[in-house]
Amino acid sequence: MKQLFTPYLTLLQKVLQSGVNTSNTKALYNVNVKFDLTPLNHSDHNSYRLALPEKRGTLSSSMKYAIAEAAWYRKATQEIDLIVPFGKIWANMVDDENKVQSNYGYQLTHNQDIHKKIRELVETGFTRLSILSNDNQSCENDLVCNNFIELMLTNHISHYALDGRVIARSIDVIYGLPYDFFALQGLMAYVGTILKSKYHKITNLRTATFNIINCHWYTNQLPSGDELSSILSESACNALYIEDFSSTPFHPDFDINQIQSVEDVKAFRNGVTYSQGELTTFSSFAQRAEHPFFIRQYGSLEDAEMSLKDFFEDNDRVDAIIQKLKVNPFDRKAIIKDDEKVAYLVCVNPEKGYFNQLLYYCS
Repeated sequence: MKQLFTPYLTLLQKVLQSGVNTSNTKALYNVNVKFDLTPLNHSDHNSYRLALPEKRGTLSSSMKYAIAEAAWYRKATQEIDLIVPFGKIWANMVDDENKVQSNYGYQLTHNQDIHKKIRELVETGFTRLSILSNDNQSCENDLVCNNFIELMLTNHISHYALDGRVIARSIDVIYGLPYDFFALQGLMAYVGTILKSKYHKITNLRTATFNIINCHWYTNQLPSGDELSSILSESACNALYIEDFSSTPFHPDFDINQIQSVEDVKAFRNGVTYSQGELTTFSSFAQRAEHPFFIRQYGSLEDAEMSLKDFFEDNDRVDAIIQKLKVNPFDRKAIIKDDEKVAYLVCVNPEKGYFNQLLYYCS
């Protein structure tokens, strides 16, 4: 018997045991983390639950922050006024116009028509949502960490089964992944609710996978020897905050007009009630994760540069990311995108100058 967040606990163990030491992180490269979402489906098949681990390494999670972030995502704004009182880090991520890129609600609604994508999902069994764009790929202050969301729909006689996969450039296992996973649960439950309403068919959430190019744990947040046993114990991933989806801002019926100010966000999140408990999985879904990248190895940065310039027309962008890697081989923003594909450059051996290119087709 496994718990919903057992894959998260396993990931923390892998980072500590096998992570590469960079200037300020322990990092793993090209990581797959797959969660079984079946415990999030209510037994009556009419709604869903969303879950957040009570602990993230040495830190406690905050359901109130997760709800505030969900309201901000639904507002689909690049302004930070509604979120910065709940997460000061956002003030450090603004550009010259005092805007950020990582409001995923903004990117999801700005880069595509969500309802057309849901129709495509029903008609073909697959759709891809873009967060990364040709425009935001060069943002230095706030380059989006989660880049694409793939949704896969299996049509059974009695119900749909919905799977999700995130393609991520870079995710921190403490500050990022638990809340990103919470948001992915919310998005998938949003899609599932629309499918049930519009197509009159029960939709069960099945799996969620994160494919992460650079998965890291900041050095200043690493646990001490005395803390390891409690952080890596099975009980550490069992204790969850559990919220009914219908009471969150992710629900399609949520009236976003009720959120106009920070005080509105505070009032809404303070009115949300959630429980503490465990969610047990019985399937083997979380044990299998597919690989979405084509990998090419380079013996030097110069070789990588020549190959990229043959492959991408934007040589200025290639020059920019090569310069980044000359300054810092572990730079997590070495990414280039055009309308059809995205390439991520990862240093796998800084002493010998070996790099891997991970290519993802996004058309």
